[in-house]
Amino acid sequence: MGTITVAGLVAVRPLGLSYLAGAEGGGRPITWAHTCDVPEPWYWVGPGDLVMTTGGGLPADPGEQVDWLTSLASTRACGLMIGARPGTPEVSAAMLDTADELRFPLLDADFELEFASVAHIVIESVLRSERERIVEIRRLYDAYGQALRTRAELPERLRVVAGNLGWQLELRDAPSGQVLAASAEAPLDADTESARSVPIPGARSAVLAAVPVRRPVLDTLVLHHLAGLVGVELEQRAAERDRRRRLGAALLGELLAGRLSLDVVRPELEQRGLTGPIVLARLAAPGQAEALAALHHTMVLAACHPLLRPCEDGGLLALLPAEPDLVRALVDELGPDASAGVSAPLTPVPGVTEAARQAGLALGHAISGGPTVADYPRLSELPDLLPASLERARALVARHLGPLSSHDRANGTELVATLRMFLRHDGSWQATAKELGVHRQTLVYRLRTVARLTGLKPTSSEGTATLWLALRAADQAELLSDR
Repeated sequence: MGTITVAGLVAVRPLGLSYLAGAEGGGRPITWAHTCDVPEPWYWVGPGDLVMTTGGGLPADPGEQVDWLTSLASTRACGLMIGARPGTPEVSAAMLDTADELRFPLLDADFELEFASVAHIVIESVLRSERERIVEIRRLYDAYGQALRTRAELPERLRVVAGNLGWQLELRDAPSGQVLAASAEAPLDADTESARSVPIPGARSAVLAAVPVRRPVLDTLVLHHLAGLVGVELEQRAAERDRRRRLGAALLGELLAGRLSLDVVRPELEQRGLTGPIVLARLAAPGQAEALAALHHTMVLAACHPLLRPCEDGGLLALLPAEPDLVRALVDELGPDASAGVSAPLTPVPGVTEAARQAGLALGHAISGGPTVADYPRLSELPDLLPASLERARALVARHLGPLSSHDRANGTELVATLRMFLRHDGSWQATAKELGVHRQTLVYRLRTVARLTGLKPTSSEGTATLWLALRAADQAELLSDR
């Protein structure tokens, strides 16, 4: 399939054409044949045109001929055919050299040759090519439709279509270059001259690359049609992942609230690819709200559909396979400032809520200077001031914040919130009172009550350090409900 090339036209013996120069460009396809004898033909021709002239517009000066040919070649016309009439300027050696350098075919024709006969051959070739292209596109749609009905996975469909077209195909993620699907095990050589690559339409940034295997040329328009079909399929997949994320967020919310148990939802988890041990990971990625919202589309999660639920602090809670490399890959995907805390593998007892607290406590260690990904079972090995277990966190919070929380519930006060704000403002009375919207004396009274109930002065070094650690542990493990 394909229109006639310059070399193919020269091979039509009755025309009597021959190369003057630029024979290396003989593989250029001819999409139209255009007669033009004006001095500036580049205003009237376009890509793929074979320009036919009797030499009326050709300048006589060798230097001007070079400029004239260079301007014509810049239009991406496929070549120039000269049927010189008497008095036509002779083609200079400089013009011939330029044609060779540009690989721009320069053809010699007899003046008696009817240009219309050349145009007829080109037009017939173009029409034949279009008919063949329509047949090829129809075959493509038939083959893809058949593959959709019988082949479950995209790589299998690409193999069927590639075999039908005589191409080798690869679908790649544009940002990373990662191969998403391929028609052959051997990698595609994208550097070959015959290789083509087109973008996949739609929201996903992907490209479809192709190399002809059984045919000498590859029709880019047919490749665009195939890219459109793949794009529709990828959009359908993206919509399905969006739907699964919404359902997964609701399901995780029910698990966290204790209204559902792991045993009850186990069939749904297995259907999502969560068949082995699972964990809860809490991800933090400051300034990456969009990346967190689109994390379910990442190739890292191509093999499963985890339960993802946003956290109140802007992070993300994820129930996913207990694979350390998977969590690290997600953190890498979110950027250099991202971190994660991972729970112990989930069991029906103590359950999902406890695992969420474990993940939060582990994330606190990661954020406060530990490894980028902190695992709850290994917290005791990390050199950190925060408690290394939920038991220790609960004991710390109960001892130093329990009296304040009990006082707040019994009397409707805000001692925990006041303490949190005071420490957040580094002990500034004025800034804290302004933020809380209370008089300074009211703040003094509240902090005296804190000191009386806890035995620690919030204004002392010991009190500041101990109460800050207790608040941090409570926040990471979600042991207080004042926030």
